Amino acid sequence: KVIVSMSNVSIEPDIVDAALILPSVSQEATFLKQKHGERSIIAGVDICQRLSGISLKLLSYERFLTDYPDWQPKVVMLLKCLIPG
Repeated sequence: KVIVSMSNVSIEPDIVDAALILPSVSQEATFLKQKHGERSIIAGVDICQRLSGISLKLLSYERFLTDYPDWQPKVVMLLKCLIPG
C-alpha cells in the first residue's frame, strides 16, 4: 500500500496522480518495498537550496527516533534533493 501526502502548495495533485500510474513509478515502489521490507517509509523531495527545509526534516527525523526509539527498526527516511538548473 502506498500513501501519498502533500503539504506544499506548489505541488500539483493532478501531476502527482498522473505520475502514480506510470510503470516506472510502480517499479520503483516495488523496489523500495523489497529493499525496506515492512519498514514505514517517510519520503520527501526538496530543491537543494539553503532555506528549503532539508535540515529541518533531518532534525525532526532525528528527534522522532530519539523520542520514540521503538520506531528505529520500523522506519526509514528517504529524501531526494533536486539541484536547480
